[in-house]
Amino acid sequence: MTGSRDASSTAYGTPGHDKRGVLSALVADRHHLMVRWRPRRRRKAPEVLWSITLGSHHAPTADRVRHVYVGPGGEWDAPDAEKMRIHSDRGGVFLVYLASDDEWVADSLCATVDDAMELARRDYGVRRDEWTPA
Repeated sequence: MTGSRDASSTAYGTPGHDKRGVLSALVADRHHLMVRWRPRRRRKAPEVLWSITLGSHHAPTADRVRHVYVGPGGEWDAPDAEKMRIHSDRGGVFLVYLASDDEWVADSLCATVDDAMELARRDYGVRRDEWTPA
């Protein structure tokens, strides 16, 4: 029962996952295997508070936060953002950096919306009056 981790194949004591939920395998004793299905809880989408599409005058600054991607081949710089959004989530306020097609590039956790706007100003020169409320 080892191999891929989907709903049909799971190792003893290790949950298997699919898009609809979690299949938990528990060893009741050495001759029996109990399996329990738990539907995956849908997480509430973060609330978008503010957004902006960056213009040609929003150039990345030299002292901006450096976002990197890390993988088996090493690390490389994340591409420059073309849009930004400020999200509110149960974990806090996030300044989300996006590509032109709204694909995620990077994000930064901030204490407040004001801190997120200040970080956008420092990183890309975005003024407070340029943000559009959601």
